[in-house]
Amino acid sequence: GFTSWVYAQAGKQIPRTSGAQASAGRNVAISDLQPGDIVVYYSGASHVAIYAGNGQIIDALNSGTPVGYRPLNYMPIHSAVRF
Repeated sequence: GFTSWVYAQAGKQIPRTSGAQASAGRNVAISDLQPGDIVVYYSGASHVAIYAGNGQIIDALNSGTPVGYRPLNYMPIHSAVRF
């Protein structure tokens, strides 16, 4: 829900779940990432983050970890999409 909440703050509605976000956006090459793109992680597209630029993402890793910046390659990348 973090990525859909962030997008909603900017007035843009995107799907809520990571799998739906991975399917709905326009695919972007990792080498072409721009801040605001959604990075999808794990083979089952079970986690998403927002690309923040400079090789960093921002995400809500889990309920016990605060929202924060992490390296882009912190987890296995599945794909990236742009809305």
